[in-house]
Amino acid sequence: EMTSNENSISFHLTKDFKDSEVDLDKLMLCTNSEKEQTADKLREFLKEEEEIKPLQIIEIDKDGKTETAVKAGMYLICQFEDTEDFEIQPVIAAVPTVNETLDEWEYETTLKPKFVLHSDAPDTGDLKLVSQRVQILGAMCIVLSVFILTVVYIWRARKVRK
Repeated sequence: EMTSNENSISFHLTKDFKDSEVDLDKLMLCTNSEKEQTADKLREFLKEEEEIKPLQIIEIDKDGKTETAVKAGMYLICQFEDTEDFEIQPVIAAVPTVNETLDEWEYETTLKPKFVLHSDAPDTGDLKLVSQRVQILGAMCIVLSVFILTVVYIWRARKVRK
C-alpha cells in the first residue's frame, strides 16, 4: 500500500505480508542485487503462505510480453506456477516511479525481468562450432591487421629514404 504527501511517497506492507520481515524503506535504498534477493524472499514467503492469493493473474503472449494496469503501490511480480519451459525471476515494482530528472512522477513503467529458458534439446555441438569459427575469424583478423601494419610501416620507411 502507498501513502503520499506533496513531495514524497512511502510504501507499507499489506496485512498479508506483515510476517515476511521485509523492510520496504530499506528496499528503496538498496542495490539491485539486494532487491533481487528481497523479491526471491517474498516469492518463497508466498509459497509458504498458501492463503495469499494474487491480485491479478496475467498471461504472457508468445513473445513473452503482457500489459496491465494497476493502482499506485508496490508490487511483487512473480511466476505463480512452475513450468518446465521457463522460469521468470521475481521482481518488485513500484508505481509511480520518479523520472530521470527527479522532478515528476511517472505512472507508466516497463519491466524486463530476467528469465531462464529450460530446454531438453540434445547438445548438437552447433554452439561449439560457432565458437570455433569466431575464434578462427578473430585470429584471421589479427593476422590481417599485422600484415597491413607491416606493409604500411615498410611503405613509410621507403618513403622516408627517398
